[in-house]
Amino acid sequence: MPKTVKDPKSVKKAAEKKQTEPEREASELDLVVSEPEVQKKPSLKEGDFALVACEGLQSKLDRLRESTRGLELQETEGPFKKFFDGLSNKERWSLWKQFENDRAALDGDRGKKVQEDYSSIRGPGSDSKKKKLLKAYLVGGGFKDVYFSVSATFSKTREQEEETSYVPWKKAVDYYGLSELKARILSGSLLARRCPRDPRFWEVGKEVSTSRDKSRFDFQTTGHAASSKAKTLNDFKQFVDDGRTQSLRNMGMEGLDFEESEGSDKEADTGMDPGLKKLLGIKDAPKEKDPLEALETASAAVSQKASDRHSHSKVKAALSVTNAAMTKLETKISDMSCSLKEKLSMNAMLKDLKKNWLDLQTASQEKVLKNASKKCLRSLELLVRDATTAALPLKKGLLWSLVGDYEYMANTLKLPHWKCIDLCGWCDASRKKPNKDPWKFDKPGWKCKEQNDFADDPIWKESHPIFQIAGVHDLSVQLDVLHLLDLGTSQALAASIIKELLYDDMTDSVDTNLARFWEKVWNEYRRTGATCRVSNLTLGMLVNT
Repeated sequence: MPKTVKDPKSVKKAAEKKQTEPEREASELDLVVSEPEVQKKPSLKEGDFALVACEGLQSKLDRLRESTRGLELQETEGPFKKFFDGLSNKERWSLWKQFENDRAALDGDRGKKVQEDYSSIRGPGSDSKKKKLLKAYLVGGGFKDVYFSVSATFSKTREQEEETSYVPWKKAVDYYGLSELKARILSGSLLARRCPRDPRFWEVGKEVSTSRDKSRFDFQTTGHAASSKAKTLNDFKQFVDDGRTQSLRNMGMEGLDFEESEGSDKEADTGMDPGLKKLLGIKDAPKEKDPLEALETASAAVSQKASDRHSHSKVKAALSVTNAAMTKLETKISDMSCSLKEKLSMNAMLKDLKKNWLDLQTASQEKVLKNASKKCLRSLELLVRDATTAALPLKKGLLWSLVGDYEYMANTLKLPHWKCIDLCGWCDASRKKPNKDPWKFDKPGWKCKEQNDFADDPIWKESHPIFQIAGVHDLSVQLDVLHLLDLGTSQALAASIIKELLYDDMTDSVDTNLARFWEKVWNEYRRTGATCRVSNLTLGMLVNT
């Protein structure tokens, strides 16, 4: 490789020329190719010049292309970075200019496509994308050798088609016989339909399944360029054309394995046309009337004028329906999940209904018939209303706890309260027994009930229906904290603690201690931001004065 010696005079002239030239405005591409500025020495000396090996830009390019020959585009990243980092700013700018000139020189549809794709590269990451294009351009030897990469997808599906061949109804009956034809249609092995051209007649058809394999070739282009010269744009076009026109075997891909997938079965039609039922001799099962619906029908019938001949026939028919309905309703009432009171009420109405029904059967005078009709109608309406409500499905549940204000507990559930002699349902405190004084805390004589004590001594004084519910007991009552603690034993405990502080622990007089204690309480109110506060505190709240 030739050696060159830099002339100090030429270097000095080049430096002066550079100082006189106006600075060129930095472009977006400069930001990509620029390197950190090297700090210039204050002056050049003769010792700074030496013999250096200068390699031309074209030689560097040839060496890059030789080192990346046959590699895929992503494998050229390392050699290209090493090559690009070793270039000077002037060499980088020269490469960008060459890239821009060659790109602008492209003509035809291909050139138009390249220009549009390049101009669309904007926004974040655009400089990195342009640098990748430059790499593909340099490694591939220019635009003429750039080719598009392609990925192909092959799929194979199995399609199953069902075709049905229909024959006239008579021909099917002659072939199978009516009994076998009926069995086949009901099982779904044969299909029946009305003739599309004449709906008066029926046809019978049998499904014939056919299946076939279907292959699919899809392709997708990825990336902008590639480095290898092994494939060209024409090769890519030929590959796509082969995929569209040739079989996989001819493309050398007959060894590919495909996953089998099964289609969903056709849902059977569960309904049957009434006309087809008639042809097959199938009768619908008689719909059993609900007793309540039958009673409503009878109500409408007996409400007609008894003198009308047509109404008499309606009443006669209604009597028959009502008789059957009463028998079924009597059984239904006994099976209902309702209270005993509701059952007794409905049975009483049913008894009146039977009496009125007998009057309607035996009455001959119009007046008696009308009165019996009105009574029967009224009984029916009441019975239908109550039975409908009672017949609603009930939800299962468990009464876990009784929660409420203790005022409600005392007034409604009749639980003991503070004015009672025996004021607590959970202990044996009593106002009339000195040793059981509820306010004697120093040596209390009262004691809490054990779990088994509630059976002989329940907490309530008068039994309430709610305590008759299965699973509800004394301990189901949730205590009211406000009345039983805050206004009960808790305030007595708090007062005892404050009294001990004022009289025994604090050193000043009781009044001074109370003022100091109250000041500290209000300081805590302000510090914590408490909104529920005691407005004042006196000795009378703590001791008897």
